[in-house]
Amino acid sequence: MTLKQLRTFCSVMEEGSFHGAADRLFMTQPAVSQQISALEQYCGTKLLVRGGKKLSLTPEGRFLYELAKQILSAIDEIPMRFEKARSAGTKAISIGASSLTGTYILPLAINKYRQLYPGDKISLEIGYARDIIEKLRECKLDFAFLGENPGWAEGEELEFLPVGKDKLVFVVWPGHRWVDRDMVMPAELLEETFIHSKQGSGMRALVEAYLQKEGVGKPNSIVEMGNIEAIKKGVASRLGVTIVSYFGVREEILRKELISIPLFRLDKVCRDFVLVHHKNHKMNSSDINLYEILREVVVKADPVLHVPF
Repeated sequence: MTLKQLRTFCSVMEEGSFHGAADRLFMTQPAVSQQISALEQYCGTKLLVRGGKKLSLTPEGRFLYELAKQILSAIDEIPMRFEKARSAGTKAISIGASSLTGTYILPLAINKYRQLYPGDKISLEIGYARDIIEKLRECKLDFAFLGENPGWAEGEELEFLPVGKDKLVFVVWPGHRWVDRDMVMPAELLEETFIHSKQGSGMRALVEAYLQKEGVGKPNSIVEMGNIEAIKKGVASRLGVTIVSYFGVREEILRKELISIPLFRLDKVCRDFVLVHHKNHKMNSSDINLYEILREVVVKADPVLHVPF
């Protein structure tokens, strides 16, 4: 006796004919008849009574039909049970990020998260911080991981979780006339072409606030570039100097492809990296795991940036 025979037998009774069962099971009528005959041979008794166009069950057939329905129902439930188990163990997290956090920090955190929780899924969207925050307000994302901007605090719908500190560094190309200097004064930047990030970015606002505070104002010669990769290439090609996030140039500094020089009081300038979520989004265990991993990644990148738990 096989499951196919039982399924065919039940289909014949539920459809009321061999023809109907054949259509339902995508079989030929002779194949259906063959399955029923084999089942009757196995049971050693007649299961069906064929009276013209009408089919009826023998007492043995009725007993087998009721039992077969239970067996097939249990068999059909197995894949559904396993699918539910898989779904219950799988979490999906959507997170938005700026080019800085999405390029230099989040990939490290996501890689570690997937190693620890291979069943969970994370989708990453990189864009301008203001656009990411807007999507968060509209509940189109679960989280945003960004450098904090005071303007986002408007309204009470967002919650900010501190991840770590982002510090700024002043970088030039190898061979620049200042590479051996112990300190550069902000006013000296007026002598150089300055490479800025795009207007409206959090980094641009932070750098401009620093220059304004130090009495420099706007550099005489400015080149504006859209992302950190372009800015780094601009410095490396001797187009100009810049102030950027340490995380964006960390690898280049370690490889000595770019040189970091102390700029007066720049070490006092920093901002928080924050994981932002809508207050309607309740943190679950997967969210908390990702948050803890992000904090660990930021701390390990530079122990000086540690934020106490």
